[in-house]
Amino acid sequence: MAKNYFNTTQFETENYPGEMFIKIQNETALIQGWPGYRTRSMRSGYDPLDTNFELAHIEGVIIRKLITGEVITTNPIYLIVMAFYGIVGAFPLFISIIETLQGKPSLFLMIPFLPQGLLGLSLLNNVYKSIKKLLSGNK
Repeated sequence: MAKNYFNTTQFETENYPGEMFIKIQNETALIQGWPGYRTRSMRSGYDPLDTNFELAHIEGVIIRKLITGEVITTNPIYLIVMAFYGIVGAFPLFISIIETLQGKPSLFLMIPFLPQGLLGLSLLNNVYKSIKKLLSGNK
């Protein structure tokens, strides 16, 4: 049996082999906003600030994975929903580009919708990557 460097119990080391995982788990539980912080020892988990910080962290992770193209799924229902919201999100951007190419100055009027359009394009990019992975046969 390995030495217990991280103040863990025998039960924890048997269920999670590898001391590195336990070290990372204990360190991230001390960072505000990370999952596990609001339910640390001697806490109930009902603190509204800790709950909001954890929610903000998870939303940030989801948006980061969305922008980097890591939201890959093979479920057809998820793909349809992602494609629908991607088209709806990118629609103002598509319309403003088409009208700008026709000579109307609507691109500047659509600047407030640019973040929505970029997230819509990111969703469509993830749908494309998911379909590409699905057709190639990699599960």
